[in-house]
Amino acid sequence: MDIKILCEIAEVSRSGYYKWLKDSDKPDKDIKDYELIKTIFEKGKRKLGWRSIQMKLFNNHKIVMNHKKITRIMKKYMLFTKIRRRNPYKDIAKKTQEHRTFDNKLNREFKQAVPLKVFCTDITYLFFNCHLAYLSVIKDVCSGEIVAWKSSQHITMDLVLGTIDEMKNNCSLPIESFKDILIHSDQGFHYTNPQYINIIKELDMIQSIEPHLPDHPV
Repeated sequence: MDIKILCEIAEVSRSGYYKWLKDSDKPDKDIKDYELIKTIFEKGKRKLGWRSIQMKLFNNHKIVMNHKKITRIMKKYMLFTKIRRRNPYKDIAKKTQEHRTFDNKLNREFKQAVPLKVFCTDITYLFFNCHLAYLSVIKDVCSGEIVAWKSSQHITMDLVLGTIDEMKNNCSLPIESFKDILIHSDQGFHYTNPQYINIIKELDMIQSIEPHLPDHPV
């Protein structure tokens, strides 16, 4: 059948058809990355997001891949994570465990006028020389000053508790105690751990926890 007639039936232009035909002959530049991402995605039982895939690419294959590229490839090839239904019985069980959360006392008021009144803490990861390290930081929200930090190749409680020790031993802080200073974090395992909670309580600090992951940089 004539190409012109087929294009009229499909309601597309002839130039558009020939462009599609030309592009379809080109090799897919994403295919190798897709196959690697798909393998990791399938091994994770289709539950992994881009963060987990990015870390596994680095840890297992020594590949550093931009998160935007991972997201684009997953969307392109429809690698969608499974959405787990909320289990109300699991929520009830969680409340009986040692780990617990606190109110969001900061309430996203990240613009503070008085220094040494509100601290934020978080953990991020860093790539260096084909290795992965974790960086724990405590920052004064008002001044932006880093009042304590600690790095480690292992994301353990020692990393977070060690950061608190660095804060306590920071002689440059012009304060006699940490009483009534608010320290804000996300709901990470480390910040709901009884060890962390007890140390914050012993310092007479006020603990605050974000309901969701914070979008402000530490």
